Amino acid sequence: MQPALHGILILDKPPGLSSMQAVSRIKRALKVKKAGHTGTLDPMATGVLPICIGQATRIAQFLLASDKFYRATMKLGQSTDTDDKEGTVLEERDVPNDITLEQLEQIFDDYRGTISQRPPIYSALKVNGKRAYALAREGKEVVLQPREVTVHQLDIESFHGDEIVFSCRVSKGTYIRSLIRDIGEQLGTLAHMTALERTRVDTYTLSQALSLDAVKASPEDAKKTLIPLAKALSHLPALPSEEEDLRLISNGQIPYSFPPPKEDASGPHMILRTDGTLLALVEPKHNTWKLIRVFPPAQS
Repeated sequence: MQPALHGILILDKPPGLSSMQAVSRIKRALKVKKAGHTGTLDPMATGVLPICIGQATRIAQFLLASDKFYRATMKLGQSTDTDDKEGTVLEERDVPNDITLEQLEQIFDDYRGTISQRPPIYSALKVNGKRAYALAREGKEVVLQPREVTVHQLDIESFHGDEIVFSCRVSKGTYIRSLIRDIGEQLGTLAHMTALERTRVDTYTLSQALSLDAVKASPEDAKKTLIPLAKALSHLPALPSEEEDLRLISNGQIPYSFPPPKEDASGPHMILRTDGTLLALVEPKHNTWKLIRVFPPAQS
């Protein structure tokens, strides 16, 4: 019997698949029952999609907050109901023929830093328990409140006629479609997204991502690329533990002898086995530690 698979596979998602459809293809290719992803990519988008497999699905929430890097193309002169090329054209407007690169840079600068952004109505956000895109498809009015996001980096790569290509690094929850829509309006015209590639999530880049075809062609090679849970969470602090502590923690108990949290301790911390694999996640609570997750040995 083969050991169960646990870890994160970095997929280069092809166009035309939703993120959940991509997860389903990976589950079939690797013959695993449990898998999920750490950040939705629209069907038309391509690029880095971390797939959590097995016990890695239990750490997905601790990876979602990572910054995302994108390369996007926007077309000026048209708006669509989805804010991308797959939607229905709502309006057309002339593109000013005197836009200079310097003016464009000034407008882009307005969107660097923390901004208030209105999400697209065709999004996975929930309104009264129902997905916004489902309500929009039913023809119902969708009102989404603006929210704060951070654009850490926003660089123009090319500008020709009615097409602008740019790259960016953004915080969790940032919609590139909304960014494009708003920039178009500030330019005195309209805009929608025609291409989007996620080039990086946290430290995971396109160079280490596998295509879906590669995974299906050689599942065993794909399994060898899985990122262990402890490595995926290496941005979290790890607590030193004795062998006896590990035994008790594996049974869901925090040892009385376990050192209390430091005053400035916050957020999840890892507890590792002696072989470096992830045993548990804990967080400070008052003057002790609270168990968040306990992970059985990988071979189980």
